[in-house]
Amino acid sequence: MNEKPQAKENILAIINRHKHLNRIIAVAGGAAGLILVAVIIAVIVLNIPQESLPTNAVYDDGGKLTGILGEPTVCVDPGHGYDDPGADSELLGEDTAEREINFDVALRVRDILEFYGVKVVMTHDTNVPDDSIPQNGDGKHVIDPIWRADFTNALSPDLFVSLHCDSFPGDRSVKGTRIYYMSSAKGGKEAARVAGFCAGEIEKTFEGEVKLRNMTSSEAYYVIKHITAPSVLIEMGFITNESDASNMLSEEWRQKMAESVAAGIVNSLLKY
Repeated sequence: MNEKPQAKENILAIINRHKHLNRIIAVAGGAAGLILVAVIIAVIVLNIPQESLPTNAVYDDGGKLTGILGEPTVCVDPGHGYDDPGADSELLGEDTAEREINFDVALRVRDILEFYGVKVVMTHDTNVPDDSIPQNGDGKHVIDPIWRADFTNALSPDLFVSLHCDSFPGDRSVKGTRIYYMSSAKGGKEAARVAGFCAGEIEKTFEGEVKLRNMTSSEAYYVIKHITAPSVLIEMGFITNESDASNMLSEEWRQKMAESVAAGIVNSLLKY
């Protein structure tokens, strides 16, 4: 009669002693995070071999996830940029366009991923034009989808993630995050997996539904269709919706979005 209460007390003591387990859930997220913590507890209680943990995950002596072996490479693409402001809305004010939001969140995603040992390359890490960015017929520096795809394919990353803001002036009630991928593209199965992980993290953070869209070849965005790495495009919210636009102007919202996207990416890169 005393064995079960004692076992329960031991497990609770382990959880209380290893506060990082909550952090692992936050980083790995969702069901995968809970499974990972359950495995770690099982390792401590039942002495399960370390081989049962993700094969490329790095932990400290207390079991805290501190990095990923193999230095996977992720290409983070801030949508639009340079002389291309992207979508605009009076709800963002005079000084902010889609370009600024995409870029800010992308830099935050980069910093979080690099903390966990992920190698990050960006299609652009500044919005100040230079000679490496071609000019269009109007003499403006614009990164078109073909350039983005060629740039990414030349690097052969493990994953491509493009960050955007949506716009729908015809119906300002439309809001929320949408994630696009193409399962029939090269790397499409993995792209669907990444999209699912990111959606789960965003839903958990903001307590709202994220719509996943598996695009056909005829409708897919160029970068999703022509980049050979698993590719997803995240429309973080609608700048034409009052609540979404207000959120996008918030530093706290941008950080939470970046953390959610990064956690989804880390999940997809952990191999069991």
